[in-house]
Amino acid sequence: MEEPKKMLSGVKSLAGGAGATVIAKLAVPVGVTYFVKCLVKAVDTTADEAASYMLQVAVRRSAAGAVALVGAVDAVSGENDATWAATLVADDVNKSINLTVTPDAANTTVFTYSMEAV
Repeated sequence: MEEPKKMLSGVKSLAGGAGATVIAKLAVPVGVTYFVKCLVKAVDTTADEAASYMLQVAVRRSAAGAVALVGAVDAVSGENDATWAATLVADDVNKSINLTVTPDAANTTVFTYSMEAV
């Protein structure tokens, strides 16, 4: 069984020092494989810093229900602050693929994202 294309988008503001945080979850139905592409922009207006990320990976939920990445996340990024991060993570507990980001250590960081699964 294959699913139609799914899209998520949003804006999330994270306080400085929040650490790695899931800001989006896309459910993966049983027996479905998705190719996921995610675009992320991050801005810290206090320190006048920014970052961008393009992430892509395949994810599969087996007939038995396990969710796993198919290969490694391919990432293209540019950052003013090397402590920031964004990645896609298979979440077998919630049966989803999650967008996880790490904000600035001191200042609020605003993440804008678009996530597409086909």
